[in-house]
Amino acid sequence: GQIGKTGASPFSLTGQPNACGGVRDTGGLCHLLPAGRLIKKPEHRAKLEEQWGLKPGTIAPKPGLHTIALWNAFSEAKVKAMFVLCTNPAHSLPNVNIYLDGMKRKDNFMVLSEPFMDAETVKYCDVLLPSAFWCEKRGTYGCSERRYALLMKSVEPMGECKPDFDILMDFAKRMGVDPKVVPYKNVDDVWNEWREVSSVTSYNFMGITRARMEKESGILWPCPTEDHPGTKIRYVRGQDPNIPKDYKSKYHFYGKKDGRAVIWFRPYKGAAEEPDAEYPMVLTTGRVIDHWHTGTMTMKVPELRRSFPKAYVEVNVDDAREKGIRNGDDVLLETRRDKMVFQARVSDVCRPGLVFVPWYDANLMINKLTLNAFDPGSKQPEYKICAIRIKKA
Repeated sequence: GQIGKTGASPFSLTGQPNACGGVRDTGGLCHLLPAGRLIKKPEHRAKLEEQWGLKPGTIAPKPGLHTIALWNAFSEAKVKAMFVLCTNPAHSLPNVNIYLDGMKRKDNFMVLSEPFMDAETVKYCDVLLPSAFWCEKRGTYGCSERRYALLMKSVEPMGECKPDFDILMDFAKRMGVDPKVVPYKNVDDVWNEWREVSSVTSYNFMGITRARMEKESGILWPCPTEDHPGTKIRYVRGQDPNIPKDYKSKYHFYGKKDGRAVIWFRPYKGAAEEPDAEYPMVLTTGRVIDHWHTGTMTMKVPELRRSFPKAYVEVNVDDAREKGIRNGDDVLLETRRDKMVFQARVSDVCRPGLVFVPWYDANLMINKLTLNAFDPGSKQPEYKICAIRIKKA
């Protein structure tokens, strides 16, 4: 009874802007098309082909490879070429050693668009394209609550660095892509096309113009007209513009013909690698508040670097007592994939049998130990659980 109420509706707690907004909304995943449409649905492909002026049947009906499957294929040279933007896979992929070996192969080819020379993936790419940093370009990001905001360029890019938009347009031109397919002169042209593409769907961004975005601190879709304030709560009559004002009920989950919400219940499924006699504990990984992902940005901020200069292992007080580990001791962590030494932080934060290691540190990459099994539904890698053994180094 809480769905559709202020402060009580379901909310996706994903890791960062654009992963929870722009990527999914604009069809940036292997099975998606823009604005909530699916590659597998013929009517969705046909409508986009019509909107884009493409010949019917142009959009392939079969989804591409999801992230882990794609990197597995690249590491086996089944995928011959990869263009990597906005990510640092040589640090962030799980069970990363196998992918580093794949990046070293001579029979595949990786192009990387990256603003920082010390990002781990720079060591392995075949071609490095210097991209502009976020404050050096104009662009948009979308957040979990459907808020889209405009980033304004504050400084010019350094040296030969270019915004990703310019790099991709240059790439398309060199690949011989029809100018009618990518006719953009600037990023605002792309945004205006996105407004048009979304306009025939429940996403409807038509009212979120660049002029409005320059004045307002983000606008929530759907927003069908320029005088619409944006939608704070979806599926509620009087709030969501996709619901007729005279609709019989207060709530209408219009994603389905019967207007009812679909809630999926799934049975519990254990981890791909559970603790056993040989590896009796559980390793989980994550972030600290001071550092962001692989540290390419936050490790450059002196105050943040001082607060967490290197990764560590968090060990429960009971486990530490049993294994003779004291706070500050070096501890050997070992999984079936690799072993590494971290400094111990002994506390009661982790429950007994669990150890935690943050993954921001390029010099202590815990992803050499993690498992690259993934959930069959979401395709999310199992960063959070794998079997491990620990002892004082």
